[in-house]
Amino acid sequence: MARFERGQTQVLYRYLPGAIFPHDRYGLCIVDSVDMDSPDRINELALFEALNEALQVWHRLGNPPDFPDPRDERQRRQYRIGRPREVRFRLFPTTFQCQKCGHVFRPREEDHFDGRCPRESCRGKLLQLPYVEAHNCGRLEEIHLPDRGCPQHGRSYLRFYDPGRVQRARWVCGVCGFEIQKPRMTPCRCRYSERVQNAEAGQRRYERFLRVYPTGEPGLYIPHVTAFVNFDQSEESRFSNLGPDEYALLLARCWGLLEKPVAEIMGQRARNSLEINSEVRELLEALRKHEPEKAQEYEEKLSRPPGQAEIKRIKNLVSSDQLILPPPRRLVEHIILMDSGRHQLTTTKQLKDDAQAEVERLGLREAVHIDDFPVALLAFGYSRVARDPQRALLNPFPADEEGHIPLFVLPAETEALWFQLDPQRVLNWLIRNNLLSGSPPQSPEEAWARLYQEILAEGFRGDRDLTLPAQGILYLLHTISHILLQRIEWSGFSPQSLGEYFMPETLSFVLFVNRFDGARIGGLATLFSLRFKKWLQDSIQGGRYCLYDPLCAENGASCAGCLHREYNCPYFNHYLSRSVLYGGDVEWENMAPTEIQHGYWEDYDTGGDLSAP
Repeated sequence: MARFERGQTQVLYRYLPGAIFPHDRYGLCIVDSVDMDSPDRINELALFEALNEALQVWHRLGNPPDFPDPRDERQRRQYRIGRPREVRFRLFPTTFQCQKCGHVFRPREEDHFDGRCPRESCRGKLLQLPYVEAHNCGRLEEIHLPDRGCPQHGRSYLRFYDPGRVQRARWVCGVCGFEIQKPRMTPCRCRYSERVQNAEAGQRRYERFLRVYPTGEPGLYIPHVTAFVNFDQSEESRFSNLGPDEYALLLARCWGLLEKPVAEIMGQRARNSLEINSEVRELLEALRKHEPEKAQEYEEKLSRPPGQAEIKRIKNLVSSDQLILPPPRRLVEHIILMDSGRHQLTTTKQLKDDAQAEVERLGLREAVHIDDFPVALLAFGYSRVARDPQRALLNPFPADEEGHIPLFVLPAETEALWFQLDPQRVLNWLIRNNLLSGSPPQSPEEAWARLYQEILAEGFRGDRDLTLPAQGILYLLHTISHILLQRIEWSGFSPQSLGEYFMPETLSFVLFVNRFDGARIGGLATLFSLRFKKWLQDSIQGGRYCLYDPLCAENGASCAGCLHREYNCPYFNHYLSRSVLYGGDVEWENMAPTEIQHGYWEDYDTGGDLSAP
């Protein structure tokens, strides 16, 4: 077994256990394991919650993965967390083809192998045959060599004929050209094959077999990476075990009813409660005898701690039962991101031009540039053949010598853009399209309250299927995110170099730069300060169309020609449709298709000059 070192981001996407890669010196190799260093400043609570959410997506969309439950603290001990450092690999595949005569063979361990054709009359140079067999369950094998050979020359002149497409490849005799057989489709008796046989009634029968793939096929190895907000755990600890009043403060801050940071208000309230003790009450009684007006003023001040008006307002809007539940994790993340003083936030309201007006026309409440978004990437498994949970099984990385499953994590602080939808526009859109019943809201607070009570408080929990209104919100966030990424070249970045992080409980999402080498080039900052309005206008105009229309528009309005991303999509290109923005049919997940008669962006004035700066 050999080893080398690579950049950590490279390892995370190209050199994880099970990946095949070309080595300059050895040829084709497969990664057996990756040594890890202990990571610094990793919020393990956030990591395991992100892992659980990623696994729950697989549960909802297709094939439940076989992983230790990250919600169980005892089962968390079966994982090992670390930063990737050194890659260990070996030669693979070990099937060779002579470059002179074309003979294919696989040497045995006892054979003397010198890199030359074993036929004495040839002795040509051998190179690895760049083909393997793989299955959707993750199984990987050497290509199967035919058991029989040419009737005249046997197996001594076995040759693999490949005209450029594996489907037309054949095993032939290297002397007479006799066609021996096609590449074998080895049956796989795995959990995935059983599901295909039972669920598809034979329609995808071919997926029950291992198939031959070139070693350079992109789908032969697909690492699965998710992102999480890597706040210091001490920042989150202050929001643990919240009472109804503190929970109400979180909502008030998120909904724009509270101007000051929640932690600051909570601290002031804690100090205020300490002041109201028996000694203070005795002093108040004495003060009442001499200066009753001052005593009354001071007593009223103590009875109205900071944030009390906002708490009362929230309690009038939200059911008390929902203020007892643990707050959604992404609500806490939203508040920490808003209030943390170490993060440099610039909002559209601070820009000199009319960018905020453009944001509001698009149904956004606000857009923010973050200079140091604390994010971490977590590689937790891989699949083969397909990325979609409905077409593949998710495999954990092989356990180490102590039986721990490795989780590869890479933290960084990078720049990002943070968007939040307008709650009143969202609720109106849901009602107008019959995704939610009721009358239109009269104020943003009323809209927030209804959305929170009916959808946001518990609608996005990973252990349950999404309701139709929850899907509507997720479709909106996800589709807008992908449309904005289509025109992100304005920033100097390619769409695939940015990641997405969704906080549907707060109607928001984040686009962040996937750079983890410590360098920041400021592309998003330039886009935000100089070209933001133009970028939004260009996105809404370009997002309306697809290369494959009208076929795409008639079949869910989402495909590789418009919205799909090849990499870095946390929902595997599900929960996407241009119809939610522009009108048309939507194919909901696990629900009957419906028509969106009023697109979220239908009120945008597309007749104007969108090319104007």
